[in-house]
Amino acid sequence: MSIDMSLPIFFLINKIISTIFFVCSIFGWFGNFLIIIATIRSKHLKNRCNILIAFQALSDFLHQLGHIPYVYFAFSETLISYRSCYFVQFVSFSACDFSTMVMFFIAVDRLIAAKGTTLYSSLNSTFYVLTVVIIALAYCTIFKVLAYERASDNMTMCLVPEAMTLPTAKLWFMSNGIINIGVCIIYGALTFIFKNTASENYKLNKSLNTMIMAHIFGWILTMIVTFAATLLVKSDHLFFVSVEAALGVAVNVNVALPFYIYYFRSSLYRREFRKIFGQRTSRVAYSQAFARPSFVNRRSSEVFSTTT
Repeated sequence: MSIDMSLPIFFLINKIISTIFFVCSIFGWFGNFLIIIATIRSKHLKNRCNILIAFQALSDFLHQLGHIPYVYFAFSETLISYRSCYFVQFVSFSACDFSTMVMFFIAVDRLIAAKGTTLYSSLNSTFYVLTVVIIALAYCTIFKVLAYERASDNMTMCLVPEAMTLPTAKLWFMSNGIINIGVCIIYGALTFIFKNTASENYKLNKSLNTMIMAHIFGWILTMIVTFAATLLVKSDHLFFVSVEAALGVAVNVNVALPFYIYYFRSSLYRREFRKIFGQRTSRVAYSQAFARPSFVNRRSSEVFSTTT
């Protein structure tokens, strides 16, 4: 299938989409900033998984900063070279990759905590978090090197994924799609694990289901459809960038969601967020959030923390 697009239509579409991106970013900056602040302030959010969540919030915050130049280029109707876009979006593109890997390891962390509690408790928290950060940085570095080596002077609209040319982009879309499918599989496994446990896990199941749906209709949908477009649609680059940007709306909604999911699904995070706002909070019975799970049993009143 071959599709061409005129330049005026291209700029109009990107003006609309960049505006949507910016609105999503406002919600994302607000929410992710509060997650970071809550983690720094709260003594209950100092364990390894909460720290990883804070790292993801920071990387998502930086990722969405890349929409500011996108808005500028769209409304000024300016195209720049891939080589220039690589440097303009370097931080945001790197943060996007970092967030993808940390998101995967947060899911792995929850699975280990649920199925291997003894192993999980024995892990050194500092080494554990540092290992995840190193792996995430290595993933970032791989695509930064590939993008730099294949950068060209062809012109494009400088949104975050356009920091790399199409050959690298194909690999990037495929890689991120696989990682995010893995995230959904792990969260699905966790939902199954908690399905027949005590009623106190009801909110946890709802949180996991919310995460799964957000990933399916956010990252996975975007990565798979965009990758398919690179293979099936023979069009000028303007059309492809427009499709890429339009699908990116789902990603930006997904990036803005964590704070709101934690607020409405996690009693502990909600308590900490309310403290930031100076609201009075009632005492909440919980085991340490994201620490080793403790399930309701006949001999104990301990409950699994209703957080994800």
